[in-house]
Amino acid sequence: MTKPFKTLDEQIEILINRNLLIHSKDKAKYLLTKNSYYSVINGYKGIFLKPKINDHDEDIFEDNTTLEDIIDIHLFDKKIRNEISFALGNVEDTISANIAYILAERFGDQQGDYLNASNYKLGRRTNSGRYERDILIYELNKICRSYEHPMKHYRETYQNIPPWIIVKGATFGTLVYIYKLFKKDEKDYLISRCLGVSIEEIDEDLKQFFSKMLDIFRRYRNWAAHGGRIYSHRVSEELPYYPPAYNKFKFDKSKYDKGQGKSDVFSLIVALSFFLKSDFNAYIHLLVGFTHTLKNYSEKNPKYYIRVLENMGLPFDYYESLSEITDLNHADFLSKINSFSLVNV
Repeated sequence: MTKPFKTLDEQIEILINRNLLIHSKDKAKYLLTKNSYYSVINGYKGIFLKPKINDHDEDIFEDNTTLEDIIDIHLFDKKIRNEISFALGNVEDTISANIAYILAERFGDQQGDYLNASNYKLGRRTNSGRYERDILIYELNKICRSYEHPMKHYRETYQNIPPWIIVKGATFGTLVYIYKLFKKDEKDYLISRCLGVSIEEIDEDLKQFFSKMLDIFRRYRNWAAHGGRIYSHRVSEELPYYPPAYNKFKFDKSKYDKGQGKSDVFSLIVALSFFLKSDFNAYIHLLVGFTHTLKNYSEKNPKYYIRVLENMGLPFDYYESLSEITDLNHADFLSKINSFSLVNV
């Protein structure tokens, strides 16, 4: 059965009957006008509920839980979502810029070059019977036919949409698809350019970690873009345990083996800090924004702070680990990525 519509007065009575403290009904009505019952109460009630004896029992809030407590975790989550979205935007910019560079340098600057299927791996056969490469070429062609700016301008003015323009119309998922279907040399080159590591440093463990990082980024980016609850979210992909990324957090692998840091927000922070470590400004923005939001919540809601950290999968000393910045200087970064330029192909 579908749940019937409830007025604001009825919603408040439901909350009171479930042991939630409402100090002012007028204020409660105001808060539920600004934040929907479904999004806030149903979305963020979890850490405030008493344990159930039976699954079908009604939700009962812990004693002394207030509506403001739930609103606070909702607002905290929005801020965390914004910080994560900004960091993922920096990741996407880096991947987009370097894919465009590689498409142009390795294949050519004409759209017929990067639309040539022979430049990519065939990939898996999908449930539709089509290979992944066929799907990628279809998506790239669709972007080329787009009436969005700047694709339309380049198509009509130059009769060509170069790689640095096609990526502007590509979703993050399409960019990940391009990487996954790159052949070995192009994959290694992209990893080198994104992370600032030499080709000699790229082994199978790093390749697997980089690939799963992209999957984690894509999942969290899509979830955040649709306004999903972030702090307790888990994605279906798991980040593999790669010591160079996890060691800076002094993270015990036994905790990883029990599920912490695999697909939770902590796994995302591990991946972001590893990917952004050579981008000082982006890393600092993540560090300051993320930790400032957590610090403010801990000061205002100390009773629930530990529960929030546990839901995020974060170690209690996460800040000290994030503060250890190990970025490369510009000269070192460029010397490493230039060691695998076009002349080496």
